[in-house]
Formats: sequence, structure tokens, C-alpha cells
Amino acid sequence: MAFDGRLNGPFTVVCSSGDRDLWLQQRLTGIGASEISAVMGCNRYEAALHLYARKIRALGVGEDEIGEPAYWGSRLERLVADEFSIRTGLQHEWQGDLLRSTIYPWALCTLDGLVVAEGLPLECKTTTVYLEDDWADGTPHYYVLQCQQQMLVTGAARCYVACLIGGQRFVWDIVERDEALISQLIAAGTEFWRRVQEQDPPAPDGSDSAEQALRALTKERDEELEHRIELDAGLSNVAEALEQVKWQHKDASASVKELEAKRKQLQQTIRLAMGGAKYAELGGWLFIDEVKTRAGYTCAPATWNELQRTTLEDLTAKNTKKAKTAERKRAA
Repeated sequence: MAFDGRLNGPFTVVCSSGDRDLWLQQRLTGIGASEISAVMGCNRYEAALHLYARKIRALGVGEDEIGEPAYWGSRLERLVADEFSIRTGLQHEWQGDLLRSTIYPWALCTLDGLVVAEGLPLECKTTTVYLEDDWADGTPHYYVLQCQQQMLVTGAARCYVACLIGGQRFVWDIVERDEALISQLIAAGTEFWRRVQEQDPPAPDGSDSAEQALRALTKERDEELEHRIELDAGLSNVAEALEQVKWQHKDASASVKELEAKRKQLQQTIRLAMGGAKYAELGGWLFIDEVKTRAGYTCAPATWNELQRTTLEDLTAKNTKKAKTAERKRAA
């Protein structure tokens, strides 16, 4: 369906999603509507830091490929759109073009379809039955954000949403344009894209997604103690909070899960500032970004990073003791 002027963003058509390789490349030049929830910090699958790493092309080949759920979601979109027309009586036409706002060039969206009678966006989803509760009060917030960005780009007054839940339950909804929420998206999206352009990463959130991005951003490691860096004094509060979390772990009344999430977020913040250096100093303390490994015997093998805090004097004494022990073993 050609755009007939009822959507007046203003926007330009970048390319068709039919050419997937070109579409993926062009999506790297801005923030897609399905990605804005990561910028806003409410995407359960992708952290803002991971989205940042994708946009600056820091993730290696194979680390940004479509997963199995997303693959089937894409394959079933047209079926969901057809069912929407059957249930509502509103005819649709498939769309699939990547659109860019000419006012906010970072803002992109790809419409699944257009409702013919009104010329309004139709967004098609599939989801697992385990997320059925997210739809109890209508369209989940993370999809509302996606629709609001579509309306930002296209100028639409509302957006239709259709979803197949667990392969067995069909729901549809209308998301009305929310100018206050769109203003928040503009502010957050503009700031995020500034970070992309200036290579200024956003703060990690402690998630596995952020960890994957952090490893990609710091894969060029410097293992030399002599090359240790001096961390900005502004990170002193982060280091102090990390130490407090360590002691709170010993408090039986504290939530272990919440403390572990906080510990990971604080460690990631310091490791990101270290930028791949194994050693860094801050306020008289020496931080060591250790790579730990676990062999796969009764459980799966794993590799992870653990931030240690010591002093240069203690580390020197420890290394000296290890060297003497190794020397005695060789002489024996």
C-alpha cells in the first residue's frame, strides 16, 4: 500500500525489509521502534549497553543474529495480520518499508501493515503463554513504546496492535498517541544517539545482555600491572556501594537475588570504565578484572569476569610469595 498522505510525519522511505541485508544495515543508522524500549530501560531481552554495542558494530559476526522466537514471530506476522482483519472487519495491506523521521533522523520504524480505511499502522506480535499476564491490561508498556515511536515517525494518531499468545489466544488493541510519552522518547533517543555518535557508552544494568556487550567493548585487554590506569574519582561512590553490597550479602534479611543483580551492575560500571585494562587504581585501592573459568564436570563449563579489590602492596607481596614457591618447586 502506498502512503497516501494521511501519515504526515514527516518521514522518508529508506528501504524495504524485503531486502533483509540492506534493511539490517540501514537499521544500524538509527534507533528502530522495536529498539526504543531498550533505550528506555524496559526491554527484558536487551540492555541499552547491548543496543549501543550493536549500533557501533562492536558485536562480532553471529552475535546479532535473529533468535528462534524472533524468527517464528516474523514468519507468523502475516497470519496475525490476516486474523486481525477477520476479527475486526478492518482490511489491511502489508507494508514492510523502513521509515526515517526527517525531524529526528535517528528515529526509525518498520510498519508491519496499514489499516486501509484509516491509513494507520498495524503492529503484529506473537508471544509465549508465559507472558500472557503482560497483556492483562492491554498492550504491554514495552510495545506501547514501540507504537509511540511509530507514531512519532509517521504522525499517526493511533496504532492498531494484534498479538497471538501461546499460539492459541488472539488479542488486539488500539494504542492512542501520547504526546507526553513521545516527548520522553525524543529526549531519550536523542541522548542515546549522541552517545553512539560520540562513542560514549551508556551505563550497564547488570544483565547478561550488558555483560555480553561489555566483553565485546573491552575485548582488547591489557594484562600488564605496569599499565594500570587511574579511574576517575567520580567512581568512588560506585566502589563504595560495591563494598557495601559485599557485606550486605552476609545479612540474612537481604534479598540475595537483588543484591547479586546490584553487585553485577556495580562491577560492570567499574569494568566499563577500565576499558579492557586488567588493573586500575582508585582511592588507594587496586581493582583487578579477573577472568574466571569453570570446567564442565557436573555442570556446564563457564567463563566470567570477577572484579577484585586489593592494594598494590598486597598484590606485590602475593606475587612475590607465589614466585618463591614456584622457585622452590623447581629446585626440588
